[in-house]
Amino acid sequence: MRIVSYRKPTWPEEGGMVFLGIAKWEEKNRPPKKIPPPADASKAATPADGEEEPASVDIWHWNDVDVMPKQKTTGEDGPAEKYAGCMEY
Repeated sequence: MRIVSYRKPTWPEEGGMVFLGIAKWEEKNRPPKKIPPPADASKAATPADGEEEPASVDIWHWNDVDVMPKQKTTGEDGPAEKYAGCMEY
């Protein structure tokens, strides 16, 4: 487990403990191995005349903790894998 940066540590008024956000360590994503394209791939990779690739839009809110590329890699299961922890001292 690791301490996450998105949640600030908090201390109760009576002291003696600290509350932290914790999460499991994530595996590093390795880039996929490049496979050489087939010989006729240049003809298939170009769109036909008049055909355009559809545009995409990413909407980000300034209150979001993670930037868009991070949100895309973690997906829906990102926030579900984070926990609250308490450490006594």
